[in-house]
Amino acid sequence: MKSTTIFFVLITLIVSLNVTAQNSSFDCKTSEVNAIYFQQHPEALNEYKQFNAYSKDFVNNLKQNKSSSSTSYVIPVVVHVYGEVQGGLAVDYQTIVNSIAQVNEEFQGLNADYNTVDSEFMGIRGSLDIEFKLAKLDPDGNCTDGVIFHPESAGQGNINSPIVANDAWDNYKYMNVYITNDLYGVGFLTYTGVAWYPSTEMSDENLARIVYNGIYLTGNTDRESASTLTHEFGHFFNLIHTHEGNCRDLDLVMDTPPEILYSDIEGESNCSQIVQCNTHINYENYMGYKAYYGGCYKMFTQGQMNRVIAALNHPTRKPLWQPSNLIATGVNSDCNLSSNDLTLENKVITYPNPINDTFTITSDAFNGEDISIHIFTILGEKVYQKEYINAESSLTIENSIKSSGYYIVKVVLKDGRQLNIPLIKK
Repeated sequence: MKSTTIFFVLITLIVSLNVTAQNSSFDCKTSEVNAIYFQQHPEALNEYKQFNAYSKDFVNNLKQNKSSSSTSYVIPVVVHVYGEVQGGLAVDYQTIVNSIAQVNEEFQGLNADYNTVDSEFMGIRGSLDIEFKLAKLDPDGNCTDGVIFHPESAGQGNINSPIVANDAWDNYKYMNVYITNDLYGVGFLTYTGVAWYPSTEMSDENLARIVYNGIYLTGNTDRESASTLTHEFGHFFNLIHTHEGNCRDLDLVMDTPPEILYSDIEGESNCSQIVQCNTHINYENYMGYKAYYGGCYKMFTQGQMNRVIAALNHPTRKPLWQPSNLIATGVNSDCNLSSNDLTLENKVITYPNPINDTFTITSDAFNGEDISIHIFTILGEKVYQKEYINAESSLTIENSIKSSGYYIVKVVLKDGRQLNIPLIKK
């Protein structure tokens, strides 16, 4: 029933995106914005239907073959920050690091209150061996800390925001997160976040993303409110609100009980069982609103984590965690080789004409590794590239540079570590 009726709910949610102040600042508009996108892009809606049917079969097979759920996942993340101060609060690199760390804890079931879940739902708690890591190599192979600071701007939560595509890093290599104080560009500064379900069309256009308010990052608010970022990460991997469809139970997860969107729960501070739809709701679930209003965020269900695993196999999400992409984004490396690892006089390469000259770079770090050498002009034009498979510790570079001048030699190891060396061609 869930799989056949959710699309009716999506269509009924297609209304103008009203971003004026509501009764609560926690108003995740993921259902609405996805419904509007599906209305504008029928092919994306068709893909969504087909993938949800696939996800149902995938989850059923996963239950029968528990070993297939033992995969570890690493997801490269780039965070775009629009304003280093949002709502009077700092949004700096460490704030982002702390926020990603909290998301990791909560997906992995390592949050301090995970073992205090209501006994009625203790048996369906779910966790996943997944880690979100800030990228260490940018799309051009340069070192990065994974947090990009842009001039202050707003509206990244609007469906077709030009800012998003302009600033995006390749959606098939990086999970893009946008941090802004004004999600919809209308001056209302307390909305929390919004995200989009997997869509090939969106990723092709570099529009797949999470948009989040910096005032709700870890350290800028209480821990429960900061868990809303975990809620948005859930949406990015195809999790739906637990109250979707109200008592029609349309979140497409079998072990989450049905509940109602609003029913005298707003503003409650008491984390306790509540009966809705003739059952106790999972009031501590990250994908519900009750948990936020009550300060009760503690858990995903195993059914939700199985649905996330299915989403990790969507054509737009699967490339993210492939080993080759982890190398390309540098998430498992230290990025920079120390200049002390190289045997070079003064750590600068200097050699004269003629054209047939060569130079040698020596490092024990090269021995047996796959190495690539790139040479750029100071304006960024690449003039040389060569791959070395199972390289020796001493690499001889043949001179292919015809013009005198200043260059940069980029040495890149297979694990993503790299070093830039100045080169002077006399």
